[in-house]
Amino acid sequence: MPYSYDYFAAELTCPVCGETSPADHTTNMQTYLRDNPERALLPVGAPLPLDTERIRQKKYEGYLTAQVPRPGAPIHILQTWECPFCGAPANWAEVTVSHGVIERMAAVEFDRDHFERSHLIANDALGIAMDLTGKTAQELVKMDLVQILRDRL
Repeated sequence: MPYSYDYFAAELTCPVCGETSPADHTTNMQTYLRDNPERALLPVGAPLPLDTERIRQKKYEGYLTAQVPRPGAPIHILQTWECPFCGAPANWAEVTVSHGVIERMAAVEFDRDHFERSHLIANDALGIAMDLTGKTAQELVKMDLVQILRDRL
């Protein structure tokens, strides 16, 4: 059966309840980056080859391109996750990929610093743009979300 996603898997500490998740699928940290996803767990150390040209062309389904990485530089991804303990649904993690391998995953705040160094951002950033602008999803769908985030964070 073909799948459309894999899971990033890391121990992440919830900013709401303070509990630390197991490094498994319970954070529901779904990623659509691999060409042949199989609902695999992708922990630190897992291969994840990313194509800079696809990032430039905005061809990674489920992600906004914030900026194109320099050749050979680590790629930073902002990804949403859910707390398996308290159910907080809109936590963020930074996933760092270096030379085609997941190097690091950590719970982070979606703030200007993390935004400015990110290359790919999960489409769930729409919710942040809604909060920042007071606009509905329908109003924002045709707008440049990355520019809105850049201007308002």
